[in-house]
Amino acid sequence: MQRLLALVWCGSLGASALEAQRSATPRIVTLGGAITETVFALGRGSQVVGVDASSKNPATVRRLPNVG
Repeated sequence: MQRLLALVWCGSLGASALEAQRSATPRIVTLGGAITETVFALGRGSQVVGVDASSKNPATVRRLPNVG
């Protein structure tokens, strides 16, 4: 299961990178608390526009739309 999650996560990062090249303002939706924390730790928190129910940290994500 962790391998599948890692593959999905890596695939979504690749898709996000491609979208960032096409879009003036890249947007990220994170699925998984650890992934959300990692994206913020990498300095991309300002691009996060939605999170899932397991995303609790940093505290600013609680104000973002929840995608389930």
